[in-house]
Amino acid sequence: NQYTGKIEGNGHTIKNITISNSQQCGLFRILNGTISNFNVENYNWHSMNYSYIGLISFAYNNSVIDNIHVKDIELSSNQSTL
Repeated sequence: NQYTGKIEGNGHTIKNITISNSQQCGLFRILNGTISNFNVENYNWHSMNYSYIGLISFAYNNSVIDNIHVKDIELSSNQSTL
């Protein structure tokens, strides 16, 4: 379940995402590729059982994350680390 391609966002915005679940994941659960040049706004993720949540749950060392902007993000979990 890892993303291995390339996303070139061209400045577009991903917005108004609300997720409530008990999964350990993110917008990109496992990144082994490149994501660049996009914005994320109004992103809300609520998990009851896992602390590995966010835009990216796990990224390999060779992954590229470039020019990603976030605004109005809320992450919550009953675990101690986000």
